[in-house]
Amino acid sequence: RAAGLPAEGLEGQARAAGLATVYASVYRTWLQDDDPGLARTMAVLDRRLRRGERALKSIDEAMTRLGGLAGFVMNARKRARTTDEPAAAPPEPTPPPASAAPTV
Repeated sequence: RAAGLPAEGLEGQARAAGLATVYASVYRTWLQDDDPGLARTMAVLDRRLRRGERALKSIDEAMTRLGGLAGFVMNARKRARTTDEPAAAPPEPTPPPASAAPTV
């Protein structure tokens, strides 16, 4: 949230799960990294974050395509409904009022 990224919903859950996976893999490396500069840890962190960024970009692109496809399908259905509907029948003539009817 502090970075301005959505944290709610399916997208937020996916981000949280991805970050937890990055954290776990980098943590294992950090525990074994004896270098004071943490070069191995930083390299693993950088690779994992880049991989996560590419995965999120791919997901965003797929969702955009699906959204476009959904819009296309909805518009096609709407167009099909308007062209398949029969023309409205003319209104039935109204009979004259009962008081105007001739008496026999």
